[in-house]
Amino acid sequence: MAQSPSPSQPLDVGGIVSISFNLYKTKFKDYVTIATHATVWVLAPLLVSAAVGVLYVLLRPPAGLLALLIPALIVWFVYASAKYTANSALISRLAYGELNQQPESVKDARRHTHSRMWSIWWTVILTSLIFMAIALPLYLLMVIPLVAFSIGIGSLGDPGARVTNFLPLIMLFLFVLFPLVLVAFTWLGSRLVGTELPLAIESGLTPTQSIGRIWQLTKGNAWRILLVLFITTLVTLPIQVFAQLGQTLAELAARATGADSATVSIMSLIGSLILSYGLGILVMPLWQITKSVIYRDLQVRREGLGLGLQDR
Repeated sequence: MAQSPSPSQPLDVGGIVSISFNLYKTKFKDYVTIATHATVWVLAPLLVSAAVGVLYVLLRPPAGLLALLIPALIVWFVYASAKYTANSALISRLAYGELNQQPESVKDARRHTHSRMWSIWWTVILTSLIFMAIALPLYLLMVIPLVAFSIGIGSLGDPGARVTNFLPLIMLFLFVLFPLVLVAFTWLGSRLVGTELPLAIESGLTPTQSIGRIWQLTKGNAWRILLVLFITTLVTLPIQVFAQLGQTLAELAARATGADSATVSIMSLIGSLILSYGLGILVMPLWQITKSVIYRDLQVRREGLGLGLQDR
C-alpha cells in the first residue's frame, strides 16, 4: 500500500506514477469494463464498414445503394467516436473523484460526462486541429531540407562528392532540425495533455475554455509532465511488445497453414485488430487515470487545492 502525501503536498514524478498505477490496480475491473464499452462503440462501425466493403466486392450492388450507405456509416462513426471520448472521460472523472476522496457511482458520473458528450468530442477534435496546425510547419521544416538533399545527391555522380558537399545539410538535419521538431512536438503534447478533463470534471466550461484551462495549469510544468508520460510509456512498453510479438506469431501461424496470400493477409489483419484493440482496452484506463492525477496535482500547484489522496 502506497503512503499518501499530505493533503496540501504537490506530488513529484514518482508519486504521480505510483498513485496512477495503484488506482489502476484498485479499480481495474470497473475501468476496464468502461474501456471495453468505449472500444466496442468504435469497433462496431469499423467492422460493419469492412463487411459492407466485402459484400460490395462479392455482390456488386447498385452504386446508388453504396452512396446511401457511406454517409450513414460516416454519421455512425462520428457518433461512435463521441461515445468513445465520453467513456474515456468517464474514467478520468471517476479517478478524479477517488483522488479527491469524493467517489462517485458509475451511473452518476456517466450522466455527467454523457450529457457533455459532444462538447468533450469537440474538445478532442479542436486539440487535434491545434496539433495539426503546429505539426504541418514542423513537418515542412524537416521535409524541405530532405527534398533539397535528395535533389542534390541525384545531380552528383561521385559518392565522395555527395558526402562532402551535403555533409553540413546532413548534420543540420540529424543534430538540429529533427531534435528541434521532436522537442517542440513533445512540449506541445505536455501542455495540452487531458484537454477534455476540465469539461468532464468541472461545470460551466466550453470546449475552448477547457483547452485554455489546461494550457494555464500546465504552464511551467511541461517537462515534468513529459517525464511522467515517458515513464508511463516505458512501464506499458512490455504490453505493446507482447502485442507485437503475438501479431507476428499469428502471421507466421497463418503462413504455416499453407494458405494463399490473401487469406494470410485477412487472418493477419484480424489478429492485428484483436491485439491492438485488446491492448487499447488495457492501457486506456491507465492513461486516463494518469491524466487525472496530473490534473489534480496541477490544481494543487497552481491553485493551492488540497490533494487528500487515500492510502491505497
